[in-house]
Formats: sequence, structure tokens, C-alpha cells
Amino acid sequence: MRIPRLLAAAAVLPALITLTGCQDGDTSAKKATAPASPSPTGAAASAPAPAAAPVQEANTQLPSAGSLAELKKLVHFSVDCSHFSTDPETVAVQSIDYLPAVDGDPKAWGVRERGLCGRTAGARRAQGLAWLSTVDDMRAFEAHEKAAQLKELKEYGRVRATRSMALIGRNVVVESNDPASRHGLYQQQFLYLNCVPGFLPPKGYRFEKSLTDGCVLTNYEAGTNQE
Repeated sequence: MRIPRLLAAAAVLPALITLTGCQDGDTSAKKATAPASPSPTGAAASAPAPAAAPVQEANTQLPSAGSLAELKKLVHFSVDCSHFSTDPETVAVQSIDYLPAVDGDPKAWGVRERGLCGRTAGARRAQGLAWLSTVDDMRAFEAHEKAAQLKELKEYGRVRATRSMALIGRNVVVESNDPASRHGLYQQQFLYLNCVPGFLPPKGYRFEKSLTDGCVLTNYEAGTNQE
């Protein structure tokens, strides 16, 4: 008969509804209690990844040149190179008024090419000497310059004014003890390698990391090369 079958189906239906409801409830509970993945917000979201320690190529603002001729052309507004020589004997000349920063074998300093601007001593004293160098190993140059400055401080209590200051580019160096020339070079983004312990420039001057511990790059001079 149809009535017993209908009654049997009616008895099974509530059980199916109850079972389905339990399964939905379990799923909802799992969704409600599952921990959400953390997402960065606020300062944490915008904070950049820690930068790597500066390396030689980091300071792209420093000037560079592919050759000595290119460097000579680059600095001609700041340094008078109307008299210029690359002859090794001439470049090695020193004067009581003009001492180069590089002392000894330039190759040991990492120098590739080297030239001399100005008039060497002849009938008169030397005039306007400045040394230009292209550098293959700037770390070696800075390490030697640091040692030379510390030696000056130990022997004289200061860096002598007649000793040329080394103004650093990315792969070039200009050595000059003429304040006017250096002022022009600072305008061209060259920076002085200062290795005097405890040196700090006043606010507003450049103060940047060099490749050598204990030295900085700056465009501030007062108190460094003063007699």
C-alpha cells in the first residue's frame, strides 16, 4: 500500500535534515576558528627591506672618467691643465710648495694612469701643480691615503697644507692643495677623503661613507689642512 511507504519516507526525511545540518555546522565552525593569515599593515607594510652595506659602486653621484684624457677634460674648469704631462719622471716631481698625495709606486695605490697639471720647477718655483689619476682599485687607494694621513698626524700633529688633498670620484682622483681648484671640484661632486679620527662636519655639508673604515667622504675642509 502507498500509505506505509509514505510514512517510511516521512520518517527518514528528518534524519537526513539533521545529518545535513550537522555537517554544515561543523564546516562553519572550522571556518570560524581557522586562524587568518597575518597581513602587513601600517608602517610594517611600507617599511623597505634592509639595504645592503654600501659598496664601491653604491655612490653613483661621484664623477667618473674612462681615461686620463677624459678626466682632464672633465676638470678643466676647476684645474688649470694648460700645461700637462704624463711623462713618469715629470709626474713624479715634488715641490716644497706642492706635495702629491700619492707617495711611492702609484700602482701600489691602485692607480692605472697618472698625469700632472701645472708648471714644474725651472727658472722659477713650481706653479699650480695638481695630479690626476684614473684608479682601478679605489679600496687600495683609500687604504694608502688613510695610512699617509695618519702618518702626517703622528709626525706633524696635522695634515700639512703643502700636501695635496685627495678628492675622490668613482674611479678617478684629483690631488690638489689649491683651495680654489678644490672648490670647483666640490661643485662637480668630487669629495675629499678625510681619515682624521673623530672628524665630523657641520650640518649642511656632505658626510658619506667611504670604502675604508675610519675614513669619510666630505666637502668640508676647515681644520683638516690648516697650518
